[in-house]
Amino acid sequence: MTDNLLTIKGNTGGEPKETKGEQSYRCEKSRGAFSRSVSIPTNVDTAQASANMKDGVLEIVLPKVEGSKRKNIPVQ
Repeated sequence: MTDNLLTIKGNTGGEPKETKGEQSYRCEKSRGAFSRSVSIPTNVDTAQASANMKDGVLEIVLPKVEGSKRKNIPVQ
């Protein structure tokens, strides 16, 4: 994370896709580097940010700064 920008980078090494015809054969494999950037709010506590990868799913936790959480005020 830099300032208010979260950048995720990675590489793919996908499985080959094969197509067999009567007179043709084609095998493609898509792979390479990728990058995604997302703006995050200024009220995020970047020191407490965490990320976890499980079963191919990336989970990113960006907790709010304590003072920026909403407060409920009862109305009489």
